[in-house]
Amino acid sequence: MPAFLFGSSAIAKRYCAEIDAEQVDAILSEPGNLCLISRLIVVEMHSVFAIKVRRQEIAEADFSLLRKRFLADGKQRQFRVVAMTAAVYSEAVQLLRTHALAESLRTLDAL
Repeated sequence: MPAFLFGSSAIAKRYCAEIDAEQVDAILSEPGNLCLISRLIVVEMHSVFAIKVRRQEIAEADFSLLRKRFLADGKQRQFRVVAMTAAVYSEAVQLLRTHALAESLRTLDAL
């Protein structure tokens, strides 16, 4: 079973018209795929939707609609929410130490 770990930028494509949205939908719709997001992404998606309101990419009323759709997808198991363990945080630190000096790797991306 193929597994996919989605960050907020990728999962946001399911809810807003963006480049590669069809690919994200195809991955999430494939019954044999294991689609994962971290618990942190649940928080981050609220920020993503709020930023889109401020940039006037979506209407303020859409904030609640997109939020509800995102939470409903989680309940319907379109993706699974995984816990952030101490090992995940340790690995994120290692990724930052190894890659962030030469590449644009941010905290949330490392997690």
